[in-house]
Amino acid sequence: MSSSLTHAPEKTARRWEHNSSAMAKPGQASDILPAQLVRHDFIRTMTESLPQSVTVQTGARLHFGPLAYRPQRGRQFGGIGMMVHDPGTRLTISRNRRSGDGEGQVSDCLNRILEVHPEWSRPDSVCLEARIPSHRGFGSGTQMALALAEAVAIFNGVSCAPLELAHITGRGARSAIGIHGYQQGGFLIDAGFHESEQVGELAARVPFPEEWRILLLIPREPAGLHGAREVQTFQDMKPMDEARTGRLCRIALTELLPALYGHDFAAFTSAVSEFGILVGEFFERSQGGIFSTETIRTLTKDRPNLFQSGLVQSSWGPTAAIFARDLDSAEDLQQELRSGTSEEALQIVITHGLNTGRQITCEEPTDA
Repeated sequence: MSSSLTHAPEKTARRWEHNSSAMAKPGQASDILPAQLVRHDFIRTMTESLPQSVTVQTGARLHFGPLAYRPQRGRQFGGIGMMVHDPGTRLTISRNRRSGDGEGQVSDCLNRILEVHPEWSRPDSVCLEARIPSHRGFGSGTQMALALAEAVAIFNGVSCAPLELAHITGRGARSAIGIHGYQQGGFLIDAGFHESEQVGELAARVPFPEEWRILLLIPREPAGLHGAREVQTFQDMKPMDEARTGRLCRIALTELLPALYGHDFAAFTSAVSEFGILVGEFFERSQGGIFSTETIRTLTKDRPNLFQSGLVQSSWGPTAAIFARDLDSAEDLQQELRSGTSEEALQIVITHGLNTGRQITCEEPTDA
């Protein structure tokens, strides 16, 4: 007997989902989840039969900036961000369907996973069916790596918690937004980490209002900082002053969280825009301005009212985001922006918040 997600409606899909957002209704205290409530046993061996194939689907991560950098006391980095439905990653690994390990980053990631766990069997096929654009501010590498690591673990009859997945893939060195977002979606506040910790603690997780929309402003300009250049940039940067860290933490705790709980759109956009400006000022020397691309910098000069829509950059860019109250408002704003910019220079994509964690589907072996 076999099962699948969408291809065979008459069959039953088998899923493993740690969706902590389902623990309480919006507004209840447990919507703000301390990390210990969402951690599971690091590795739990499954008793079910090994699957024929495993499919993992996840969204993209937006990261709006850190809370601290090289502080004299307290935690390092931290930050705020959220998961969005599109773009997304979807991959399937299979046995007895030989088509190779995938290419480039996927193959390298698979090799690393099996170096950490050489006792695990290598899948016969790895198919990356949908991918998040690389180095555009979406956390593509983390989502792909976590999805592949979890798929391979389940393929071998093992269930791994997010912290173990981060260890296996070497992710979470600075931000944990993508790791916690992969598990449960929503709008997230990463408290950062101490020297003794590998991954930042999750301070809060709030469902993003279902009716709100996000417009992704994706310039066609070169990719944001990554790899060795990113590492060197952080090494060369001076510490963030305590006053800026204090203001960023205050915005996150006393402005953004209440606005999200209360579905107060104006308060949210005002707070997230201010957060982005404070972060952009800190990184200004490293990225050439509050925003990393000339396209977005020009857009803010021509349309300063975009800050009222919560304009904020994701990670090193080049992608920035603005917000709309609903789909109709988003489409109107998209049309307005397209009238003054060319699609060759700026792609504008409407998406919505992703309030659930990754979706996992297993196809069981066919009975002889």
